[in-house]
Amino acid sequence: MECSRKTDESIRHVVNEASEEVAKAYKRVAGSIMGNLLTEVLAPIWIEHEELAPEWYRQSRSAKPSRPKIKKELRERLLATLDEVELSVKSTIPIAENACDEKSAARYQEGIDDIVDYIVIARSYVETLEQEP
Repeated sequence: MECSRKTDESIRHVVNEASEEVAKAYKRVAGSIMGNLLTEVLAPIWIEHEELAPEWYRQSRSAKPSRPKIKKELRERLLATLDEVELSVKSTIPIAENACDEKSAARYQEGIDDIVDYIVIARSYVETLEQEP
């Protein structure tokens, strides 16, 4: 919670002290940090240890939604598409390595790694969906 509070506080500083362009870009990045902090770190802990969860989170979970469902064929198509996208994205790495200087290629590789992380998250989500008959 402290990380979230500090990130939120940093947004206020940027909004008050930086240009509108910088503030807009920073808010987008900080929002991603806070969103991922909630969904990837805090929520899993709170699900396992409800006593640690803040009241607002416990109340939001009290009306438990049904588990999302997906048709088997759609699930298979989505997973296949994600596999294809991952391979396609990774296939661009040698192009950057050959066309760019070392520093630029390393930055490109970091960007590709981030994209692959999101593909893994998407794949995990699809795999957890309940299959309709």
